[in-house]
Amino acid sequence: MRREIISGLLLGTVLGIIGFLRIYVFHLITPNLYGEHWFPLGLTLGITLLGVVLWGTLSGSMLPILLKKWVPILQLAQHLLLQL
Repeated sequence: MRREIISGLLLGTVLGIIGFLRIYVFHLITPNLYGEHWFPLGLTLGITLLGVVLWGTLSGSMLPILLKKWVPILQLAQHLLLQL
């Protein structure tokens, strides 16, 4: 789990920085595109990308653990339903 958290944080940070830099570069090219709130918008975008990537990484790493616990229950339910 530790490895997934570290990789999620690193990937999320890189994508967050890219998202912030995109807002910054577009602000330099056309200053009226985002108005005076370009910095909070870029910061929000960067933090959101970090959170989404971290959440996706953690959910993806937890999925095999959850499926390992639920597969026998689902197989039993399928067996019981087929007998009806």
